[in-house]
Amino acid sequence: GLGKVHERGLIHRDFHSGNMINVGNQIISITDLGLCRPMNAQNNDTYGVLLYVAPEVLRGKEYTQASDIYGFGI
Repeated sequence: GLGKVHERGLIHRDFHSGNMINVGNQIISITDLGLCRPMNAQNNDTYGVLLYVAPEVLRGKEYTQASDIYGFGI
């Protein structure tokens, strides 16, 4: 799921376990895609649930694929 978002050149920017739902037959769907932006978008604003925001983003760096993965890991 998240890999497909990244393959399309997007960063979710609010990825965490609360944004995944089980739609049946062991299929998980990613929700809350409203904050997705292209990977190269220049924007240092902080979005999402602060508990899941990567430390580098809180320090003013841009969101990256790694930032999305951090949110999932928490």
